[in-house]
Amino acid sequence: MAAAHVSGVAAMIKKAHHEWSPAAIKSALVTTADPAGPGDALASEGASYFVTGSGEVNAVKAMDPGLVYDLTASDFIPYLCGMRLREMVEQAHASCAATGEIAAKDLNYPSVMIVMGDEVKRVEAKRTVTNVGEPAETYRAEVTAPGVDVAVNPSTLVFSDIGQKRDFVVTVRRQASTPAKAVIEGELKWVSEKHAVRSPVVVVVGETAASSSAGHSYGDERIES
Repeated sequence: MAAAHVSGVAAMIKKAHHEWSPAAIKSALVTTADPAGPGDALASEGASYFVTGSGEVNAVKAMDPGLVYDLTASDFIPYLCGMRLREMVEQAHASCAATGEIAAKDLNYPSVMIVMGDEVKRVEAKRTVTNVGEPAETYRAEVTAPGVDVAVNPSTLVFSDIGQKRDFVVTVRRQASTPAKAVIEGELKWVSEKHAVRSPVVVVVGETAASSSAGHSYGDERIES
């Protein structure tokens, strides 16, 4: 039932914004979803983001997300190179030598997952947002992730036109009190007068990282709407 519901909302967004890419539509669904609260069946027994995703789709908000995290097919080439999947890249008639590579944590998803091995004290994840809201709009970052320090730079994004893009970096640092092994959940919100663009944040700390990152110590993004 959820798949049909989400597909229907995605079709509504595509009709209203025919120029949006599949990634932009997905971003709109994820960043405007209503978080699963204590009274939600999805959140029973303290279920994590890996169970609830970003929450429950909000069709009205998804039509006007304010900002989107966009991706094109070519953006996946350096990602695949970073995953050491060079055969797939060659089948697409591309070259890792030409495109370079990025870590999975830097793929421009509307969620952030960072893996910190035992000796890692600080990790950065890069993101780019595109303005699809008001032509002139200013957003300020609000971030929570109990157990680690999270900084967003820049912490304010100013837009003057539709389609403008702005880059930012999310930096996660261990605290003295950060557990040796933990899966820490939080969120990053870009808030303006008219929009709140929310991204789930997961930080996997310690030996737990080995299984959570599927062998890729630099991180992964897997939060779905």
